[in-house]
Amino acid sequence: MIEIPCTPHFISSLAFPCRYPGEDVEGVVAKIPYFFMESYLVTMVLFLFAFNWAFVFLGLAWIRRELRKLRVTFEAGVEDNLETIFSHYRTCQRINNLLNESFHVYLEWFPSFLLLLISLLLFATLKLWYIPIHAYLLFPACSLRCFFETMTPLAMAGKTNEESIFVLRQWSQRLQNELKDNKSFPWLVAFHRSCRTIVCTAGSLYTFENSIVLCTLNNCVQLTMNLLLMSNKKTRSVSESFASLT
Repeated sequence: MIEIPCTPHFISSLAFPCRYPGEDVEGVVAKIPYFFMESYLVTMVLFLFAFNWAFVFLGLAWIRRELRKLRVTFEAGVEDNLETIFSHYRTCQRINNLLNESFHVYLEWFPSFLLLLISLLLFATLKLWYIPIHAYLLFPACSLRCFFETMTPLAMAGKTNEESIFVLRQWSQRLQNELKDNKSFPWLVAFHRSCRTIVCTAGSLYTFENSIVLCTLNNCVQLTMNLLLMSNKKTRSVSESFASLT
């Protein structure tokens, strides 16, 4: 920021009389307040994003690990106590519900907001391709970070949902086998019916499964391409108007 205060992603580019990206204006003393302001804002934003991401991603990763243990137990044919397995699955389900309720606002708004931010940053990177990269390096760097913090929780939510589907399927097969041998109690069957697949949600409209990752990538690419098309059309219309005037 000290070297290139007129770069578009800095607040100083709005305060200083900047004529083009990367222009060096004013003295070092005038840039110091903006340097501390930019450092504080970037640090706070990155900390908040990382804090929420860690809770959601690590919580879902723990649930997936526990579900994988249950799936391995079923696949190995270990004769564990079904009551213990059922209570363990219910614990995972409760933790998932707690995550959905606690981070409802984050899950509902931040993936969409970060995807919009990724598209804008990619658009800015492509539009400023002709100037030296140090003038817009923050754009691709931030887009990569936002992409990571958006896709990893969504992908982990899809894998957790897939793992819970496998566990419930194997659980149902084992119950059917034990019903044939008259080893299962009716309350265990009723308990199994009450257990649903573990899904990361943000209300009734947002359900994060494996398909959401592909839809997210498609929407991000579509938005970036639309921004480029709109920008090209606007540039062409402006150039045509100037040509007609001359």
